[in-house]
Amino acid sequence: MERPVPHTARGLYFIPRPLDGVPPFVWHGSIRSPEIADQAAFYGDGFFHNNIFWPMEHTKRMVGRYRERFEHFGHGRPDQAIVGLGGQVFVRRNSQDAMREFRPYFDHAPVYGYGPSLEDFSAQTPLTVGSPQQVIDRYARIREAVGDYQRQLFLVDHAGLPLDVVLEQIEFLGAEIVPALRKEMATGRPAHVPDAPTHASLKAASLASASSTESD
Repeated sequence: MERPVPHTARGLYFIPRPLDGVPPFVWHGSIRSPEIADQAAFYGDGFFHNNIFWPMEHTKRMVGRYRERFEHFGHGRPDQAIVGLGGQVFVRRNSQDAMREFRPYFDHAPVYGYGPSLEDFSAQTPLTVGSPQQVIDRYARIREAVGDYQRQLFLVDHAGLPLDVVLEQIEFLGAEIVPALRKEMATGRPAHVPDAPTHASLKAASLASASSTESD
C-alpha cells in the first residue's frame, strides 16, 4: 500500500502544537471513506467513525477495516485499535413523552425531516429517542458489532432543539446515561484493550520513555 497523503488545503498542513512537549493524540474522522480508515491505521492513530446516518452494518465494516489494517501495519492486535463512534439521542423519563416531544422537531429538521419516519430512521441509525434506560441498553449493545471501543460522542443539539431542552439532554447524559455506559463497557473488557489516550497518559508515557533513555 502506498503511504497515505494527509489532506491539505492549498498546500498547507495544519498541525496542532504540542502541549508540554507532547503532541496531541490524532483522530481521523470518516463517514463513508475507507481510505480514512486506512490512513488512521497506517499511522496508528485513532479512527472516529461518524455513523449517525448509517446502519450498523456499514459501521461494522468501516471499523473492521480499520482494525484489520491497524494490525497489518504492525501497531498491535485488531482489538487494540482506538475507535470512536458517533450517536444521537433525545431523552425523556419515559419513551412515550420522548417520541411525542421530539417528533415535531424531527419531521421538520433539514437533515432529518421529509424522508423516513422517526421510527424508520431510529431503526436504521443510532438515533435513539426514549428513556435513559433505552439509550443505555441500545448503546451498550454496539460493541457486540464493533468490539470494545474507546470513545462515544453524542449529538444532542440537533433538529433545532432550543437551548433549555439541549441542557436537559446533557443532564440526562451526565447524570444517568454516561455513568451507566461506562460501567457496562468495562464489564468483560479484556485487560489488553487500551483506553483512549489522554494528554495526561501521553505525557506520562513520554516522561517514562525519556527516563528509560537516560538510564540506558
